[in-house]
Amino acid sequence: MTDTLTALLLRLSEGSRPALLWGRVARRHFGPMFDRLMAEGVLVERPPAEEWSTCVTCDCDFDARPVQRIGDRIVAACPFDMSADTELEEDDLRDFRIDPKRLIALVAEASGFKEPPELLTPDLWRVGRLASGRSVVIGIAARVLDQPGIVLLLKAAAGGAAVTVVTPDPGPAARLRFIEAGIDVVELRSALRPTKGMVDRLDLAMLEPRTVGPRLAIGRRARRVGLDGRNVHLSEQLFELLLFLAERALQSPETVEFRVIEDRVWGSGIHRISSGIREPIRALRDALAAGVEDRKATRALIENTRNPNGYRLKLSPVEIAIAD
Repeated sequence: MTDTLTALLLRLSEGSRPALLWGRVARRHFGPMFDRLMAEGVLVERPPAEEWSTCVTCDCDFDARPVQRIGDRIVAACPFDMSADTELEEDDLRDFRIDPKRLIALVAEASGFKEPPELLTPDLWRVGRLASGRSVVIGIAARVLDQPGIVLLLKAAAGGAAVTVVTPDPGPAARLRFIEAGIDVVELRSALRPTKGMVDRLDLAMLEPRTVGPRLAIGRRARRVGLDGRNVHLSEQLFELLLFLAERALQSPETVEFRVIEDRVWGSGIHRISSGIREPIRALRDALAAGVEDRKATRALIENTRNPNGYRLKLSPVEIAIAD
């Protein structure tokens, strides 16, 4: 499974400004929804690129290579070696500036919030209240939570109400600091749910504090698994697979590459088996989603990523508990 367009745009918006989406990456998302995002001003197309990055191994000291049209070919031309020219397509030269403010406004609207988002500080918006009265704030970069006085700012903006902040994972130290201040932090990508509209929505249930403990509970010795308050029955192999993904999710939210997972679950001998890890992952997703109303959302807790190729468990560390 790859990023939805909303998740991709939010991830790209975490970096420096302007946040850009290049045509080579955008190509698989082209279509009516993409066009609607352009019409809404979330994506603004810029003039086609006239330069391209230099070769990874190049030592020419140039900042970029010129883009040239030679007949019906488009190439990023190497000034020293024609064999190092890079063939391009028209879409490769396209790029789009991302407007985070418009993107957040559409996500908030899709999630059921009625008022326009209120900018609290760069990259951080208050989008409204849940039915419980809890104030919801969305940030597109984890670094916004490191700003001096941010806790006081969030509490002042909430007017005395409880607060949930939805951002990229800020790390365990920041999470603990906010928990101690009485503010809940929810990882942004985990809270997104695909829709049939232009953008993903937020799973509002995830924005309420969990009083019954973490979503995923694993007992090593008893070989028991609980997910969202129900028992999950797993084979020995699938238990080891889930345990490993959960252990890695507690250490870091980054992707675990295919071979690393295969070596852990089966040992180095798996390299001689063609089917690899995909079938067990499919079986694990099915087992986790058995008897669940929203099977798609539960299966999506194990995310398939590209660059690097691998899997990650889409739960934040505060949603996972592993006992001996």
